[in-house]
Amino acid sequence: MNKFIIIILTTLAMLVNACSAGKGKIKLEEEVKTRFDKGMYYLGKERYLRAQEEFTYVVISGSHTELGDDAQFYLAESYFLNEEYVQAIADYDQLIRKMPFTPFMQKSRYRICESYVQESLPYYKDQTYTDKALDKLQEFLDDFPATKHKEEATSLIQTLRNKLAKKNSMKRVFFTSNLMSFRLQFIRLKKL
Repeated sequence: MNKFIIIILTTLAMLVNACSAGKGKIKLEEEVKTRFDKGMYYLGKERYLRAQEEFTYVVISGSHTELGDDAQFYLAESYFLNEEYVQAIADYDQLIRKMPFTPFMQKSRYRICESYVQESLPYYKDQTYTDKALDKLQEFLDDFPATKHKEEATSLIQTLRNKLAKKNSMKRVFFTSNLMSFRLQFIRLKKL
């Protein structure tokens, strides 16, 4: 008799737990949808930090929902529009890695290119981001040859190449002037 009561109580406890878990899941999905909508509202109002908060919540809590990749894309967009390009690159990359068949693939890849271009420093400084921008733009054009961004991407490639050419010519001028200076000093020392 005691075993029978224990089995019934255990079964009843499991049923109560299962029913309450379903309600929690529905509440979570409603919360995720509400937060996503708030994020879209803030993004439209150009309140990018608030949008980032909302989309981050959706990405963490709702990655299993259909809003997961949308939230990841709009999180990256909010960073991009807020001119936080390095973080935008990371979030676009995360979207591409996690969801390779996302409808945001082409736009995400182009935004990565734009972000690297924005992070590219003037010609007289480090050109790491310029090199990355060139690589990403070329990959983009190779993967999406019929894109609407083709002309702009081609123009950006030319601009970045010109910047690198200017950097290299400045290096040559600097090297040549240093070499001439060294030769003059050597000749002066020889005369002594």
